[in-house]
Amino acid sequence: MLSDDLKAQTRPQHDAAEASPAMRAVMSDALTRSEYRDHLARLLGFYAPLEPALGAVDGLRDWLPDLDQRLVKAGWLADDLRAFDDGPMAPAGHAPPLTPASALGALYVVEGSTLGGRLIERHLHRTLGVTPASGARFYHSYGEERGARWITFKAALDAFGEANPEAAPEVIAAAADTFGVFSIWLAVPLAEVDYV
Repeated sequence: MLSDDLKAQTRPQHDAAEASPAMRAVMSDALTRSEYRDHLARLLGFYAPLEPALGAVDGLRDWLPDLDQRLVKAGWLADDLRAFDDGPMAPAGHAPPLTPASALGALYVVEGSTLGGRLIERHLHRTLGVTPASGARFYHSYGEERGARWITFKAALDAFGEANPEAAPEVIAAAADTFGVFSIWLAVPLAEVDYV
């Protein structure tokens, strides 16, 4: 199945993103509110251009009828940032044009990341006292529906793979690229970029 192939073939990129200095910092007991706020801004810089690009992909909703309910993470991040201050929202970024195959590869990364959000949400509550209503909405994500949403996404991904076996390399390459772009955004120095 395509979801199994994706997991196996993007494991190095997944592990690198998870072990990045930025993710280690957000899971540190020494995390400050200012550092967390900067982390949220970096995440918004990644999600803000990606979600409209995903929403504009012709035919993607044929595979994911609930796509619009998934393209809400930038809004969650904006809400989280507002819980801290009224400073710049996010670095300005852009996303390349996507096909259904490359969009599914990108979504594999962003939908899969919601699963680890539960652990991060608990850590943030313990270290900073934030809740979904006060700065942790993004990491709360789908709440108790995380697992069900992931199962639904994987089913759509596998159905696409069965119907379009020739597209598997494009899906896998897009997922690997998305992990790479995600890691870059986590490391971007906020003082050196333009803001939206």
